Amino acid sequence: MVFFRPNDEFINWLKKYAGGRVVVDVGCGEGCLLYNMMKAEIPCVGVDPYFPVISDPDRDFETPFGNIVRQKGETSPLIQNEKALVVIARPCHNGFCEKVILNKGPKTEALYIGLPRNVEEDLGDLKYEIISDFEIGDEGEKVYKIL
Repeated sequence: MVFFRPNDEFINWLKKYAGGRVVVDVGCGEGCLLYNMMKAEIPCVGVDPYFPVISDPDRDFETPFGNIVRQKGETSPLIQNEKALVVIARPCHNGFCEKVILNKGPKTEALYIGLPRNVEEDLGDLKYEIISDFEIGDEGEKVYKIL
C-alpha cells in the first residue's frame, strides 16, 4: 500500500533542496517516493526492514529493487551520514519517526512528510518548522524540517 504519492512540483523542489546530497528514504515501503526520485536523477536510497514487498497488481510504478536496503530505519548506519538528507514520508504511527530522528547523526538533516493531523503523534515533542507552501502530494501533506 502506498501512503504518499509525490507530485512533480515536490520532486523538483526536493532535487533542489537536497543539493546533491543522497536522500535516504527511511521506511520507504513499496518505493513510490524512491522511484520518483530516481526518475528525477536524485541520488537516493531506501531503507525498509520489510522489503521485498508483496506483489501488488495495482502498483503504477516499478519497485526500485536495486536502491532499497533491508534494514531497520532506527538503526541504519545510513541515517548517521551528515552528507545525507533523511526523509520520512507518511510513516506508520508507532514512535518510528521519533526513534529515527533521535538516532540520526547530529549533523544529519531530517525532513518529515506527513499530514498535519499526524504531526503531534509522529513527532511528539520534537521541534520542527513547515517548509512547504505548495501541494506536494495527493492528500495535503506538508514538509516539516526537524530543528
